[in-house]
Amino acid sequence: MRGRQRDAAGGRRDLRGLVATILTASTLGLGLACGGVSVDPGTHLQPLCDANAGLPIEGELVAVDRAANPIQSGIALQVSAAETRVDGQVVADGAALKTKLEERAQTAESISKYSAQPFDGRIVVIATPDTPASRIKEVLVAAARAGLLKADFILASNQPWDLPDYPDPDYAVQFKAQLDGVAAEERQMIAAQEIDSAVSLCPGAKAAFAAVANASPEMKCALIARGMEEALPTCLATNGDVVLTQIQVLSEPTSEFRPHVIQTGIDPKARPIIVSPDTPWSELAGKVVERSGQGIWLL
Repeated sequence: MRGRQRDAAGGRRDLRGLVATILTASTLGLGLACGGVSVDPGTHLQPLCDANAGLPIEGELVAVDRAANPIQSGIALQVSAAETRVDGQVVADGAALKTKLEERAQTAESISKYSAQPFDGRIVVIATPDTPASRIKEVLVAAARAGLLKADFILASNQPWDLPDYPDPDYAVQFKAQLDGVAAEERQMIAAQEIDSAVSLCPGAKAAFAAVANASPEMKCALIARGMEEALPTCLATNGDVVLTQIQVLSEPTSEFRPHVIQTGIDPKARPIIVSPDTPWSELAGKVVERSGQGIWLL
């Protein structure tokens, strides 16, 4: 199975880590002279929220010749040959991963009490093509021991994204040029300063960014969209098109293609998939696709 990846210049810059930086960045000026917003913020941002679903989908995904389907909320795990991340934080394998998943599950259950979609013990695995089968197995073992018995695997479908045009395309080119080719921490600071300057005369927009600082990843985009929908139309001295363009550049998906989600159960008693520990995810994914809707286990 091959991988699909969008040009890095158009890739998503992580909005999760940026929020905290925005809150501490110094205000650079009095904002942009031209105010107003030309599109409905909530309507404009909704496709982007659907696109990233609050998940840290970054870089290349294994591709499958299947249609896109919806992503359900769950505990996000980024898995690669080098490391495993839970909601963006590097976690060691084994007992440490089990403990982290248990902690994250407790948080998800608490949050889901106020959500229309209750937490159902689901992990969402985003693996790079070179991830060895041994690391995928570690994830399944840790999840099972933590009592999490549903595993969704994110692949790239054969359907491209249909995302909205940037409200301010000229600014989008300028903003991307500032962000490209710099280290992650510096990129976050540049983006934070740009946003801080753009919303300096809009307390509601600043409050919206503050509100998502401690929100769970799957909730961040929806909260930002709701906050901008309420704030930007009332901030006539703020260039809302620039603010929405900033959010879009930072949250658009890295993959050109919409995700295809393989939903499985985690079942140590299931008929095992027998693979070598060093079998890459690019090869293993096809076997997992064949077990869609079934319990899986690796040997």
